[in-house]
Formats: sequence, C-alpha cells, structure tokens
Amino acid sequence: EFWELPPWARTRDATGKLTDAPEIEPYVKAMVRYCQVLRDKTGRAPEIVGIQNEVTQSAENWQKMAPALRRGLDAAGFASTKIHMHNASMSAGGVAAGKAFRQDAAVWKTIDYATSNLYDFQNYFHDPDGFDARLALLREATAGKPFMAVELCVNNGEFQARAYRIALAMGQLYHKVLTQLDACGVMYCWTLLNVTQPSYGWTRTLLVPDAEHGLKPVASSHQLRVLGAYTRRVREGMKRVKAASSSEHVLATAFTGAGGKKTLILLNRSAVAQKVDVKWRGAAFRHLETAGPQQENSVEPAPQPSGGSLKVLVAPGAIVTLTNVELGKAPEDLARA
Repeated sequence: EFWELPPWARTRDATGKLTDAPEIEPYVKAMVRYCQVLRDKTGRAPEIVGIQNEVTQSAENWQKMAPALRRGLDAAGFASTKIHMHNASMSAGGVAAGKAFRQDAAVWKTIDYATSNLYDFQNYFHDPDGFDARLALLREATAGKPFMAVELCVNNGEFQARAYRIALAMGQLYHKVLTQLDACGVMYCWTLLNVTQPSYGWTRTLLVPDAEHGLKPVASSHQLRVLGAYTRRVREGMKRVKAASSSEHVLATAFTGAGGKKTLILLNRSAVAQKVDVKWRGAAFRHLETAGPQQENSVEPAPQPSGGSLKVLVAPGAIVTLTNVELGKAPEDLARA
C-alpha cells in the first residue's frame, strides 16, 4: 500500500519540493512491481489493489491514475486483479472521491469496488443513528459498485479502551455498513499487531502476540468477539437478505447461502433484555452463538420453534447469532507452521 508514494513516483513543484501528486507512469510501475513481488513470494497475485490509501488527490489525478493502473496491470499479466477506489479516512472524503471517479464514465468503469474508511463514526458513538445520513450520501456517491469497508477500527484516544461498550459501538457500525451500504466486505484494521502501548492493542488490532506463551496470538480486547459475531457464521458466497426489526433496540442482519444456509444476527443495543420472536419461513437453525461482556462467541444448541415462530432472549448489550452454518476449520498444517 502507498500512503506516501516513493520520491521517484511523485511530482515536484516549481521550487523542486516533492508534492503528494503522482507521476503517473512511475506510480503504475510501483504498483505493478508490488503485484509481481507478492506473486513471487506467495504464489498468488493480489485479488484487489487500491488507488491510494487516505492520501487525497485532485479529481484530475485520480482520473488519470485509475485507467493507467488498469492498463499497467493488464499489460503485466494481472488482468484478474481488481481495483478499488481511493479509500478516504472519513465518509465525507469517500463521498468526494466517489463523485470524482464517476465524473468520467470510462474512469468509473475501471473501478471494481467502492471503498472508504469510516473513522468519523467515532463522532457518533453517543448517537449511532445520526451517522445514517452520512452513509446515505456515501451510498449515493458510489452507487453501482460493490462497497468494501476496508479499514474499520477505533483510533480516537477518547475511546481507546478495552471496554466492551466500545466494541459494541463498532458492532452497530458493522450492521449499518452491511445493511445501509450493502457492503460486500467488512475489514478490521488491523488483524494482528505486536504493540507496545496497550491502548493501541485494545482498539487498533484484533489480536496481539502473547510474549509469555510463545507469541501465540490472543484477543487484545472485546473487539474480536464482536467482529466475530458478524463473520464466523457468514461464509464465502452467502448473500445478505432483508431483515426487519420492530424494535429500535434490536438490530437484525440476515444472510442466506447455497444448500439452505441461513444466519441471523441480533444485536441488542439497550440496557434491557429483549425478547425476540423470530419469524423466518423455512429457516432451521442448529446453533445459537452469543457474544457479550462475559461470553466470547459461546455456542449452544439453537432453541426449536413453537407455533410457527422461534423465541429468543437477547441479553443487554449482547449479540446473538442463530445459524445452521458450521464454523470453518484451520488448515491441518497450521500447528506445524
């Protein structure tokens, strides 16, 4: 990834000072070389590359970068590598970038995925639904492209705490991104970091190495279990379906997949237990999974329906998943690796 492009891929102003603006061909060369090195070292080319992370360019520069990158990737044998648009730090930047890329239909055609970071959601931790208007603007600006939330986490010092409530606030964001932006991907930044500051580990990464136990990765906070509630039972190929909740306290997110796979995620954002009457015709759940302050994605048999509906009690601040989707399995050689 290139926040700041290497000096040889950046332009200089009249005084000879380096700017953030790219030299287009050297920029493409750098990106293609990245793809080549990744393929050589891992055996696979990257599935997706981005235009540039967080650094804002002029609309004119972005409109040059995207087609040039597509041509460069194709010429170097990376025709299957997709491109996501610039991912801004905040939703307003994502709106501006989306509008800039789609000004030219040919440029917009080279973009495969819309993206934006959403760090401004932290300004709405005390009013999560107030963020909905910003998400609506972002969806309008990137309409027609599948959306990926490529970098979600807490970086505001005011909220860098191990508290479960911080993780639950992020859970509301996952729900909103999936339902209001119809996102095809939700990604945390980061997955695993070896950190010095405990507060950085609590909110910027899901896992940290445990130096006292052979550097085995361990959960650094409650963030892992909350993200897990939205990922453990949603497998590749599953699609989101509309799920309506009659209570403003319960957020419902549902997915289906081949072979009758079904997953329903219920987040209770209130301080009172919620009795949920689930009505999903044809759904047969096998597992009930709970994430909460005292439960780290604990699993028990799902209750059976009675009288055409299924009744579930969701504790205050808990996330309950009803599913018939089995968990994935780690590779057999993982322990040896």
